Amino acid sequence: MPSGRPHRLTRREFLVAAGAMGTVAALPRPGRAQTPKPITASHSISTFVYAQHLVAKEKKLFEAEGVTVDKGFIAPGAGAKVVQALAAGQAMFALGDSNHPLKISEKGKDAVILFATDTRCSYANIVARKELVDAGLTSVEKLGTMKKPGGGKWVIAATAIGSGTYVYGSYVLEQYRGPDGKPLNSGVEWVGGGGSTTMLGGLRAGKFDAIMAVPEWLWAAEDQGFGKAIYNVLDEKVWNQVFGGPLPVTVGYCLKETVDRSPDVVQGYVTAC
Repeated sequence: MPSGRPHRLTRREFLVAAGAMGTVAALPRPGRAQTPKPITASHSISTFVYAQHLVAKEKKLFEAEGVTVDKGFIAPGAGAKVVQALAAGQAMFALGDSNHPLKISEKGKDAVILFATDTRCSYANIVARKELVDAGLTSVEKLGTMKKPGGGKWVIAATAIGSGTYVYGSYVLEQYRGPDGKPLNSGVEWVGGGGSTTMLGGLRAGKFDAIMAVPEWLWAAEDQGFGKAIYNVLDEKVWNQVFGGPLPVTVGYCLKETVDRSPDVVQGYVTAC
């Protein structure tokens, strides 16, 4: 993705990618087998963004639908790694950004969207270091008008380059322009920050000027006094200004071959989530 811009789903592309959804939804519910069929499922980090997985496991909804994730979830710390796990067959199902099944399909393996869980990206928040905010970095626009203390580009961490946090963060910064007319994204150095410990630790220690943050990280940074949101998707006007309105963001997906081979297992996963 050389331009840093995400592939925005058109209505046609979403319907094509989700084409198997109607088929899956129409399948008969799996019978209550005495022994649930084991499945593997993945999401990037264990946060309430992926509550469908966490709640279904805690409430034993998977078992109620004839499947089980008794070995736990594959949580590699970044959406890009979830894509790799699913494409490689390490995971049968995944929760992640709506771009992910498209990326898999573009590389020659058909993937399908099974369901969408939200229409506003909860991990598109940008949280800056508190001392930078106190010095004047109070909004995304200031990334283009304020000089970084010490010079150089602003360093912003996504969980990983190519992950959902990177895609959405890059897109947000592409929509804002500096006094020279260039997108703010051109003045940013993107780095991979990993999971919660390294992301928050890097922000606190000054390794990053800002991070892409799921809600828990935003709240932790603000509550503990070392970070503050400069782009917050809880503000609907802020979201709409960049994205124009609702769109399918976080989705459940799998390879099409999984639907063809094990429709009862797919139905069990979808119903449980």
